[in-house]
Amino acid sequence: MQYGQIFSDTFRILWREKKLWVFGLIGLALSSVLGMVGGAAGLNFQRQVIETVNRELSRGRPGGEDEVLAMILGNFAIFGVLIGLVLLGALVSYVINLAMRAGTVREAMRAWNGESVSIRRGSREGASSMLGFFGVDVLWAILPTLVVGGAYALTFVSIFSIAAADAQGGASDTAAVGVIGSILLAICCLAIFALLYAAVYAIFAPMMYQSLAQGRRSFGDALSEAWALGKAHWGTLIVFALMVWGIGLVFSLVVQLITTPFSGLFMGDWMESIVTGMEGANPVMPMPNYGIMIPFLMVTTILSYLTTSFLQSFRFTLYAKVYGELTAPEMPESTEVVEVVE
Repeated sequence: MQYGQIFSDTFRILWREKKLWVFGLIGLALSSVLGMVGGAAGLNFQRQVIETVNRELSRGRPGGEDEVLAMILGNFAIFGVLIGLVLLGALVSYVINLAMRAGTVREAMRAWNGESVSIRRGSREGASSMLGFFGVDVLWAILPTLVVGGAYALTFVSIFSIAAADAQGGASDTAAVGVIGSILLAICCLAIFALLYAAVYAIFAPMMYQSLAQGRRSFGDALSEAWALGKAHWGTLIVFALMVWGIGLVFSLVVQLITTPFSGLFMGDWMESIVTGMEGANPVMPMPNYGIMIPFLMVTTILSYLTTSFLQSFRFTLYAKVYGELTAPEMPESTEVVEVVE
């Protein structure tokens, strides 16, 4: 397996057939818009909280916790509708992206074979693999949901039991230390589980998606083929997973380098103005510089959208080639005809 060649050729394929990136852009467009809407709603909520706090400060009543709570309850219906719309939009975005992910696989296969890419054809064919992709997503979400949910449940039970015992005067320092130690142990176990889960996912999940869309297999057959390929080529798949993880890390660092100056412009000045504004006889909570904060939100959302969509297209395009290489029929060994001279 020519790791470096496949990795570099994936960039060349995406550069030549830019429509493959369009699948990612379409699939993640709605979720990015929802992220920007949610960020704008958060800024508006922040503004209302600051205005409420300042109003109470002007009346000589520092704190204003009751008024802030009343403001939240007064806008509860609006918050509920907004959250509901965001959740509905997220669901619609996920469904659209199911088709786009499968379509990327189908068209990437054609691009590797030198054919042209069609967004309409890929979207139509991707829609036929949506249920299979959804099944794989659910399959890989069950175990971490149970493990993380169980860890949270045990943590809350431990904390509440100590609090209840302490309220009755029966809690001891030893019990508290034991609970803290158990929580730390659970965190360590979760970290180990996360590493093992990531390794298993990197080996089997990409082949499941490829087998469904590129191999056009049924859900059960796709799982069986992915299991066989993962067991036989786990080292190869780990190497490619590390490559994908590495390019994702590079993109994330680039985004951070671009957006950090924006956050530094308003966060530093705002925190300093909070400290100075809350001092003195007439304290006031200063407003952040929305002239910088809003462009920061927009730039961050757009960069995240572009990089995430590219990485999605890159990942499925790369694994389309890997799957094709791993499932290609072996060429029969050439036989030489030896002429016998009498």
